[in-house]
Amino acid sequence: MSSAPAGKLLSMEEAVRRFVHDGDTLAIEGFTHLICFAAAHEIIRQGRRDLTLCRLTPDLIYDQMIAAGCARKLIFSWAGNPGAGPLYALRRAVEKGVPAPLELEEYTHFGMAARMAAGLTALACLAPLAASAGALV
Repeated sequence: MSSAPAGKLLSMEEAVRRFVHDGDTLAIEGFTHLICFAAAHEIIRQGRRDLTLCRLTPDLIYDQMIAAGCARKLIFSWAGNPGAGPLYALRRAVEKGVPAPLELEEYTHFGMAARMAAGLTALACLAPLAASAGALV
């Protein structure tokens, strides 16, 4: 039994329909068994396009979303999947534009975490991140 107030629970289908739109920027985070495959698969099923995907370490769900043509841009700090190997769809999109060209924006892990923390607190940036702009860390 859920402790959520009545009317606050949505199916994944309804949540994606209401809150994920073409052109949106989104982050689906998690680690190992906590990665939300259901959300990514529902986004694919509903045919969302031109998404900017953000994740510290994009893995299989982002590779699937890229392969399905959902992504326009990927913002990340390290791309790969130690357990399943390289992200083939990401590589095809970057090298060959298949299924569509993919814009990349890469940061350090600290840079990504600072960007997310700044966003959560409604700040334009965090001072340590601004200080490292352009630096190879």
